[in-house]
Amino acid sequence: MKAFITGINGFVGSHLSEFLLGRGYDVSGLILEKNKTEKISGIIKDIHLFEGDVKDYGLLKDVLEENRPEEVYHLAGLSHVQHSWKNEWETYRVNFLGTYNLLEAIKELGLKTKILIIGSSDEYGRVQPDQLPTGEEYPLMPLSPYGVSKACQELLALRYARSEGIDIVAVRAFNHTGPGQEPYFVCSDFAKQIAEAEKGLRAPKIYVGDLRSERDFTDVRDVVEAYYLLLKKGKSGEVYNVCSGKAFSIRWVLDRLLSFTDKVITIEEDTKKLRPVDITMRVGDNRKIRETTGWQPVIPLEKTLEDLYKYWQKKVSG
Repeated sequence: MKAFITGINGFVGSHLSEFLLGRGYDVSGLILEKNKTEKISGIIKDIHLFEGDVKDYGLLKDVLEENRPEEVYHLAGLSHVQHSWKNEWETYRVNFLGTYNLLEAIKELGLKTKILIIGSSDEYGRVQPDQLPTGEEYPLMPLSPYGVSKACQELLALRYARSEGIDIVAVRAFNHTGPGQEPYFVCSDFAKQIAEAEKGLRAPKIYVGDLRSERDFTDVRDVVEAYYLLLKKGKSGEVYNVCSGKAFSIRWVLDRLLSFTDKVITIEEDTKKLRPVDITMRVGDNRKIRETTGWQPVIPLEKTLEDLYKYWQKKVSG
């Protein structure tokens, strides 16, 4: 089986590559810059890499024509909510136009490819308390530019599935974390700051945003299995939440990470980490994916955070 991953060298792409290689796949992928392969350095000899930008239709079409994959996991995109407020137009270009280019190229080439389009729980926006946990039938009302870009991407993908007959499954992924995550996401940000404080690379102080928010976190290693199963068993033209179904406060996450260190670290709020619009509670309903694929997350968040903390300990130690 041949799989093609856009954004293969990213946080999720690297974990997904390892997962698919372990199941005997021939794995290829698109990366924006060929020198940024740190996350896939251990498997780089086992995969095929193509350098290019999803905004470049001609290049993307040529790569797909050469590779002719049976499965495509579309992970490439701008994924940071806070940054999307400062880079709104580029967020739309990468997330929407990049998806259009991918789907149009597959259509024009006539490939019989099954595609997973990765959206976000940010598409839901602010959900009413009586609609928690949130199911796929809840209306999309995104508040951030990132959420808007993902909602548009999803609607585009569903159009290609329903009117062009392309085999597409859409995902709304809730928060996920684990080893290798970039430090501009909250769990990884905290873990990195703690590891740096332990090594004396920064003052024993951790800077935080709003600790009252509650989020639905899943381990990235569970998430990639969900993606794999959705391409095997998911129905074309349908949308599936990928989530744990449990909410944890950001304060709980911070306290858990601090419990791993003997270093005395103080906490200070940083207004730059606050979002223009924030959502107090977000938790998803995962019944649809469980009933369709049998998937359910198995790695406890405590284990995920411990592995993330150890990852940053090793990384800051050089």
